[in-house]
Amino acid sequence: MNSAELRAALELNPRPVPRQHCTAENCNGELGQLLQALNGTLLENWARWFQKCKTCPEFYWHNPPTALGNIPHEVQVRFTISLMCQERNSAVRRLEVAALRAIGSLLGVSRCSLYPDLAPTLQAVFGVVASSNSNSDSGAEPPADPSNATRTFARALNENYAQGYLTRHLNLLDASSRLDAAEKSKSVSDNTVHVILFHTAGKPAQSFFLVNKMPGKFVPVDHSVLAIAIRDGLISYLESPLSKTWCVCDARVPISSSRDVRIILRVSDMSDEDCVGLNVEISRLLIEVSDESDLVKKRSLLALSGCIYVFKYHESTSTSHSESTTTAPVERNIAPLRFPLTWACDMEVGLAQLRSLRQRDRRISLQSAFEQAFPKCAYKSQTVYKHLKIYDDAVKLNIISTFSSLGQAPGEPTVIEISDDDDSDLEYDIMHMRKEVFTYSEGILQSGSVDRYTPTEERAVLICDKFERGHKMKVHLANYATAPHGPIASVAFKRLLNTDTKPWGSREMATWTVGSHLAECQLVFEAFKTRAVGVDLDLAGVDILPTFLFSCEGRTFISQPWECGVRFSVNQLDQQNGAYHILSAFSHFTYQTSNQQSVYVDFQGFRTISGYRVFDSQMHIRDTTDATHIFPAIGCRGAAGVDEFVNGHVCGRVCNALGLNSLPLTFSASSATGST
Repeated sequence: MNSAELRAALELNPRPVPRQHCTAENCNGELGQLLQALNGTLLENWARWFQKCKTCPEFYWHNPPTALGNIPHEVQVRFTISLMCQERNSAVRRLEVAALRAIGSLLGVSRCSLYPDLAPTLQAVFGVVASSNSNSDSGAEPPADPSNATRTFARALNENYAQGYLTRHLNLLDASSRLDAAEKSKSVSDNTVHVILFHTAGKPAQSFFLVNKMPGKFVPVDHSVLAIAIRDGLISYLESPLSKTWCVCDARVPISSSRDVRIILRVSDMSDEDCVGLNVEISRLLIEVSDESDLVKKRSLLALSGCIYVFKYHESTSTSHSESTTTAPVERNIAPLRFPLTWACDMEVGLAQLRSLRQRDRRISLQSAFEQAFPKCAYKSQTVYKHLKIYDDAVKLNIISTFSSLGQAPGEPTVIEISDDDDSDLEYDIMHMRKEVFTYSEGILQSGSVDRYTPTEERAVLICDKFERGHKMKVHLANYATAPHGPIASVAFKRLLNTDTKPWGSREMATWTVGSHLAECQLVFEAFKTRAVGVDLDLAGVDILPTFLFSCEGRTFISQPWECGVRFSVNQLDQQNGAYHILSAFSHFTYQTSNQQSVYVDFQGFRTISGYRVFDSQMHIRDTTDATHIFPAIGCRGAAGVDEFVNGHVCGRVCNALGLNSLPLTFSASSATGST
């Protein structure tokens, strides 16, 4: 700052009389020294007199903000340079600051020490006349004529100047294209499945390598080469090569698959005798086993899952036409078995051998005996001790011998699960299962269904050893299983725990009531899906599990298909989640289709690899006193629960797409009276 700026500042704002006390509200503190703002960060404060309060952070300004026209041009340039210097890491900013400093030197503000050679050029460009102390004192040459201005560079430019940049860009582009090609190739490889199709009697099968449109989902109708095999929209696939179990399914239904999977298909109306060459093809699907327990394990897994498994097979190599063809086994990614194995049939042989070795020679260590009995499993002392004790208890309770005498064919596995929990229901080793038939009116389960409830009617047989909640069971559903599920399915059992069953008369009736409400929820959801298809609405993998009732000797159990995943509650989902909007709209749908008399809310389920699977919900019925209605579900709050949904529901995009009525609705006088 020079003396000219000081004189200009004093002429603009003469020195005022200092104040003693702060004027801020509730302060009245002592003010500090009287100062004039000349080097601040705000240009409008230039030349203003101020005092800083010693008590509060306030300033007392003696002058109003300075108009821009009253501020000298040199001061404006200096403030601009100061602001530009705040970003020191930017190359562009440094050039701008250098230019402004050069302009300042031309205006007589200061000499630019960083880029002094820019001053003549800027003078020529901007046409600024230099002051006497900017050029003559420094010895700089006079500015060039703007009409003859020339551009100079540090080095001469030629046609190869940008070749390095161009080459680097082309290399990056080529590397990016190779990476994209590799990702696409990997995606195709991971989604490729080997499909073998039997479609004509007496002729060999056709073999295809097909690429799934969705990872892990093989949909037959997606591939034109399979169109000849699709009759009436149905196709059959081999679910279990060992037991030759065929599953008839809709050609539009995805079949679970993974990398290197072989899927065997046939026309749905062909019998086993029609598939000439089928046994030869299946014989190539070889699972290498070392003993009987391994074979039993493989069969158990095949029986208890609805997935398509990866089967390891032999590759044949021929030496010559005159020599016999030999088959060389090729081991492919066979992972070691983990102990403990889940099922008793998996460990029965090995544990018996382990116990026998220990009884014959007490000097042999448990680890040595374990390595002989389970050569492919890792040894962990605590785990082995625990399950050896479980095995001894199972032998004492006659569990294994009981299930071995149920009539299986020789070599057929006995699928039972052993546990260290105390089991008081071992006598219920055979259960009768039936699928209930319900009657509905306006979404309400009617009491007429009670008359049809006959627990003794046999529909299928369930073989298990206990009814612990959540266990996986092997179920034979031959009498009523739908085509996509096949004759074998895995189910989870549920019981009513710590529930007062007096309103229902008995625990069996309470179980039946709760199960019927869950089954009704799934049936209403089917109507919801039909309406969604009509408006081209994608339900984004949300589904409600069907519910069945299993009965045995007067005892009733609720069962649903077995699902594995992360548990979720609709009330905990993000409101931006698609599943939240779908389930919220479904609650609205149940409320509207029941003539505003009931609603399903509070959905619980699992988030699986296939999507959201709901296994539980809460039903509220407005009028619980009507004798024509069945008993309400456990947790039903009557009209209060229905009104809580009406008042709290906010229609989303799914409700709007389905054309559902907006809420809340105005009820008639009769409805209002009935809900009080």
